[in-house]
Amino acid sequence: MNSADSLQATVALLRDLCRQLQSLSDEQIAQVLDGHARLEVRVKARKKLQTSKKPQLTQAELLDLAATLRSSQTREEGNSFLDQKIGSKEDATRLARVLDIPVQKTDTIEQIRTRIIESTIGFRIRSAESKVRLSINLRLFPKANDPPLETPIPQPHPRRRLSSSESLRIRRTALAEFDFTEL
Repeated sequence: MNSADSLQATVALLRDLCRQLQSLSDEQIAQVLDGHARLEVRVKARKKLQTSKKPQLTQAELLDLAATLRSSQTREEGNSFLDQKIGSKEDATRLARVLDIPVQKTDTIEQIRTRIIESTIGFRIRSAESKVRLSINLRLFPKANDPPLETPIPQPHPRRRLSSSESLRIRRTALAEFDFTEL
């Protein structure tokens, strides 16, 4: 190191020391001047920026992942697939954006994963369940021209409310006769 470089390094150290002294409060400075406290100079390494351990997914990989999730049949299947493919919050956020799912910066990776699963797989499961419920309700209250059921559904007296056990029995009868292959 030549003298010019040495001078520049000394000036940089003194500027850093000056910044540190300026950050002290008046009370701390008074304690040092009274002898109740002392100044120490420590050398600390700066923290390095953390790099992602897994490489980021490309846009094509994200699109393939979205298509695979849309074709998954169960939430568990989708979760296991996300476990294999998504390694960071950034990748989960990018996948959510590809799927047009709103994400906030404060969302955790688990919240983002749950939204992805519910938006791609969960809505289909809920939709199928509602179709079954609708079909069962249509069977419970048939139209005038519908063919009669094999087992008649017990009808309550028009002025009496159903108990929960009677309601459950009516639903079970309708479920037993429902043809799920029609969906």
